[in-house]
Amino acid sequence: MSCLVHRDLKPHNILLDYNMSPKITDFGSARTLSSDIAEGCTSRVVGTSGYKAPEYASRGVYSTKTDVFSFGVLVLVIISGRKNTILEKQEDTVGDLVRDVSESTFLATPFPFSILENGLTSIFN
Repeated sequence: MSCLVHRDLKPHNILLDYNMSPKITDFGSARTLSSDIAEGCTSRVVGTSGYKAPEYASRGVYSTKTDVFSFGVLVLVIISGRKNTILEKQEDTVGDLVRDVSESTFLATPFPFSILENGLTSIFN
């Protein structure tokens, strides 16, 4: 069985149907991985800055984890209600984005760090 790696998950590629169920669109840069291959590599990195996983952006290595990373950034964008401009510079990190979201005054309540796994919480504190 193979799996599909989208490689460009971002708000513009998520549409809502009549019942407000999310639907992923724009599979132009998607790649399939067979069940015996955990990751792929490409010399042509595509996708949107700020949503690309670090290993994909820097080395072209992609896997299902690439889409998980992008989805995490997407969730932070939804929580914050702002466009992701934090990760556009090469030296920026996801930790910077999480800190920006958690310290934002436009959030009704502080970011619920309790939803993060214990191992992840220490990274962002």
